[in-house]
Amino acid sequence: MGIRKDEEDREKLEQRTIYLLKQNEELTSAIAPGYSMYRIQLDIPGARKAELHVAPTTTNPPSWLRLFSDQNFSTSDINFINRLETANSSAVLLIETDSAKFALPLGMGYHAVDEQVVDETFGLRVTLNAVDEKKLKSIDKASLEEKGHRTREQTAQSTSINSFGLNFDRDLVEAVTGTPDDKTFGHSISGSTSLRACLPNKSKAIVDALNRLHNVSTENSYLKKFPWIENVREVRNEELSNALDHQLMELISTRNFGKVWLAPPEIVSWRESSRYKYRGFRDAELHNDIYIEDFFNTCPDIENITIEKLKNNWKIEQIDANGFTSRKWSIFRCLYAECSYQSEQFVLNSGKWYRIHFDFVEEINAAVRQIISGNDAKFMLPNYLEEDESENFYNRRIASLDSSLFCLDGESIFYGGKQSQIEVCDLLSTSNRFIHVKRYSGSQTLSHLFSQGLVSAEAFSQDKKFRRDFNARLPESHKLTNADEAPSPSEWTITYAIVTKSSGSLELPFFSKVTLRNAVRLLNSMSFHVEVVPILDVNPSNKGQRRKLPSTALRSDWKL
Repeated sequence: MGIRKDEEDREKLEQRTIYLLKQNEELTSAIAPGYSMYRIQLDIPGARKAELHVAPTTTNPPSWLRLFSDQNFSTSDINFINRLETANSSAVLLIETDSAKFALPLGMGYHAVDEQVVDETFGLRVTLNAVDEKKLKSIDKASLEEKGHRTREQTAQSTSINSFGLNFDRDLVEAVTGTPDDKTFGHSISGSTSLRACLPNKSKAIVDALNRLHNVSTENSYLKKFPWIENVREVRNEELSNALDHQLMELISTRNFGKVWLAPPEIVSWRESSRYKYRGFRDAELHNDIYIEDFFNTCPDIENITIEKLKNNWKIEQIDANGFTSRKWSIFRCLYAECSYQSEQFVLNSGKWYRIHFDFVEEINAAVRQIISGNDAKFMLPNYLEEDESENFYNRRIASLDSSLFCLDGESIFYGGKQSQIEVCDLLSTSNRFIHVKRYSGSQTLSHLFSQGLVSAEAFSQDKKFRRDFNARLPESHKLTNADEAPSPSEWTITYAIVTKSSGSLELPFFSKVTLRNAVRLLNSMSFHVEVVPILDVNPSNKGQRRKLPSTALRSDWKL
């Protein structure tokens, strides 16, 4: 019986992992420091240079034997078990062609590849260029708003990008698997930093295949298929990260705080009576909030500031009402920064650097400026006065002073068949405003604010039971005329009120701007009006000396 054609193909091609080295790196730099491997020079047709780096094979008892460590085996059983072992072999094939340099890990050899010297986008670029955009099988994505939240979505059948539930402005695509148009790459191709594709299983034919993959990586067809993919990319290259860290130090050392500030790196409930302490040096003071100017005025070692101290030595602790530490973060994780480097835009958020495409930056900034410029200048809220004033205290205070406002802060209502619950708003105005109040803080907190306003408006406009439950909690002065009747969204305004110490223009974190733009798009599509208004925090001291200030001292010059 002859060998079938598909079996012949499988003999000719085999799935391999492929790394592309950076242009100026030496071939041998692909082997990570600390790995001692035996080098074999190879003669591969078409290659300028080829080397096989091989580590000695190691043998160990199977790890699963530990499961039975408490068993009393017979002598014969023990003799048999002692002969059980697993062998790990590792090698890395290094190839330099006329066009590029490659590293191909074999066996366990991927441990020996130094990812600091490889092109971090090679695998993803090749895959996005090579795949049929309607034949995707798997996507790995990371959320910019939920730190550490990474997911893999797979489909039983190949499908388009729209089937994976991506938020194109918020989610980073880290890996893609799909069906390539060129079947010489195999029936499936996967890419992230490395590429997983079929290569000939004979060394003499491998160079042509590698050159073709390199050519595919230089194409820009993926920008037509996935135009949003370059908007935001996480910086994974250590050299670039170090350069950006240096840029950050320049901003801090020169007190250039227009693009650098401190904020909790995760969502914090501002209703809690909590304070903050700066750790790493002697500072007994409790602070109502965290401000970059306050921190560096408090820090006695500011002249000797280093990235190492920001990452490992200096910390911020959140102190609860009982005086106990409830959360702790490094200063570096709390730093938010935006800067330019080599004509590119970068953002530091929650301890990670991101590259932002210039066109995307311009698009988002223009959209947010338009949102701010559309504010009703006649609607303003009183200042944030008290040293100990929480958001809840503020909302209840101004509602007690203004009969047009009713406080709903802390009142959650179920929606969607009691699957979820949400606050409709913090304050309800007789002028048909849902007012959401939040202290100016980090990207996650403000993004949560903008998303909350969107979800609340959707439930209000679409869910009759939600409106009934909402109406039942309102006084007669604020009740809906008919909760069973769907409202006219054009008669309602979603107001985002941000408590800030800034007396001039306010710089929102970039990723919060993205969430705001997207939320406003959806709210406007439902015919809701949207406005962003300031609440000026005029507390005279972050450390707590009360001072009575007139609540009528309002701001009218706030802009983005």
